[in-house]
Amino acid sequence: MKKTQIKIIIEGMPEDNGLLRANAFISELYAITKNILKVDKLISGRGTPSFYLRIVELSYGSPAIVVMDAVPENPDIDLRDKTMNKFYSAYQNIETGTLERKEIEYSLIEGLIETTSIIGKSIYSTRIITDGYDLNLTREFKAKLDMILAPEEKTKGFVRGMLEYINIHHGKNIFRIYPDVGPIKITCHFPAELMKSAIAAVGKYVEVKGELRYKAVSKYAHEIIVEEIEIFPSDEELPTLYDLRGIAPNLTGDLSSEEFVRKIRNASIS
Repeated sequence: MKKTQIKIIIEGMPEDNGLLRANAFISELYAITKNILKVDKLISGRGTPSFYLRIVELSYGSPAIVVMDAVPENPDIDLRDKTMNKFYSAYQNIETGTLERKEIEYSLIEGLIETTSIIGKSIYSTRIITDGYDLNLTREFKAKLDMILAPEEKTKGFVRGMLEYINIHHGKNIFRIYPDVGPIKITCHFPAELMKSAIAAVGKYVEVKGELRYKAVSKYAHEIIVEEIEIFPSDEELPTLYDLRGIAPNLTGDLSSEEFVRKIRNASIS
């Protein structure tokens, strides 16, 4: 197997004689590839992955085996090694119990949760193998992950970012903020009385205040219980210098504008 290749082995449940259910196979393969590309985007700082995954071998027996090659989108940008090192380190630290506090982004935790969500239910285990790494995701691994993620911290605070997603179906009342810095996104739960404000804020830059919630192992909050929503004006709505002209006609008093500026400069120097 080449250094740039990833082998995934997925085994069905004993009650299915190790044979995989189609939806379980598709869900698990999608979760793994999605998580790998998510790590790639975190490292590159871009909105799109720097490489894509191409299937080079596909076999089915007991278990199913898929081999994929990581292919750079741009030959001059190769983040494959950094991506796979970060991807595997999160799993390995959980396996060995060495995941340090505030060490991992919550978006990676989401990937871990998604990848292990059906283990012990519709699949028995998943192995992810590449050059130098061999991870075995089992019920025992899932139990370790659940134990690590159980502690959660709460504190009052605020977050700012673009509100680009909202779901009010059947009273879910959640929206997501995508901050300029920090986590990729934060899930916001809002009460019914803030419904109009939340809908009006879609597609706008906002500040949300409330109860921030952190996983103990994560650097950033992953969700907030919303108490207030403030919508910031867009660039088009902000006044220009021309709009400000004449807004304070008596600002300089009896002085000319040149004398007023000179006076301020002399005061600051002295």
